[in-house]
Amino acid sequence: MHRIFLVVVVTVLAVAMPSRFGGAEEILLRDGRTFDVTVDSTEPDSIRVRVEGSTSGTVDVPARSFDPHSFYDVRSRHMEATAKNHLQLAKYCAEQGLFARARSQVEKARRLDADYVERKMALPDLVEGVASSIVGSAAAFLAKGDLDEAKRYASTVLTDFPETPAAEEAGKLIAKIEVARAADEAAELQAATEALKDQESSARKALDTEVRPLVRRYEAARKLHDDALREKSTSRSIEMFEAAAKQFEAVLESSTKLAKKHEDNATLSKEINRARERVTADAVGAWVNAGGVELSRGSIKKAGDYGKKALALDPKSPAATAFRSRVELAAATSDKYWRTRRR
Repeated sequence: MHRIFLVVVVTVLAVAMPSRFGGAEEILLRDGRTFDVTVDSTEPDSIRVRVEGSTSGTVDVPARSFDPHSFYDVRSRHMEATAKNHLQLAKYCAEQGLFARARSQVEKARRLDADYVERKMALPDLVEGVASSIVGSAAAFLAKGDLDEAKRYASTVLTDFPETPAAEEAGKLIAKIEVARAADEAAELQAATEALKDQESSARKALDTEVRPLVRRYEAARKLHDDALREKSTSRSIEMFEAAAKQFEAVLESSTKLAKKHEDNATLSKEINRARERVTADAVGAWVNAGGVELSRGSIKKAGDYGKKALALDPKSPAATAFRSRVELAAATSDKYWRTRRR
């Protein structure tokens, strides 16, 4: 239904709008298309744009059809500066994962009317709302079989919002994800064994004496990482994430050497390189989670340092690049009203 509605909006805009006109500003929709419009008015859930040269005059574009950053930009510039409007925009930002901008809007609301903010108890509701939304995304990824994304979302709740009711559900999802991953890895290892069954004995021996011990080291690092997600002490959880990341990196180094050693065996080399991709993603995740805990404590510089370690492992990692953006946005705003973890 959402996709159908978006197509309708795009069609109306494309047909009604000239390519450029005076006083226009650009809006970006979720599907990546841009349009030049004149903003007539804004509401918490929509933007009314004026379509010059059209008999319809204006078009109401719902917030869900916008790219979140574009909606934020337009709404923040055109709305009346009231505490209520800022809180409503903060809620939208939080639901879209724009945490630093949500914090900024809450602070603006407090400066305008601190009593109103306290009366509405906006921040606790906001924090729980976004945590629940992230858990929902994690569950959706798990249902689709995307275990890496499911774990990334669930981990965000446990590192950034551990005091919320949603954190308990995130912990349960982590357990389900690990069960699913263990089953997948067992199947992959069995498939590799079968693929090497008819090959020379040296390849089969390498699988038993070199690959399997590496798998056990990897599983130990992953267990340490998952224990860190459940750790209540922030200082201890950071230490555990660091240790897990270093163990992942050690496994990665060993697997790199192993792949080079057996590069002449296409089947074995392929399996090792596929495993290396997973280990790299887990190492990135461990550094990002350590940074997430620091960010939730307001330690922006330390969070940035962990983010750099993640990017050094994989500069194109979605988790690492997204975390870098979070740190950059947090650096421009105060964390005073967004800290949820105990020190």
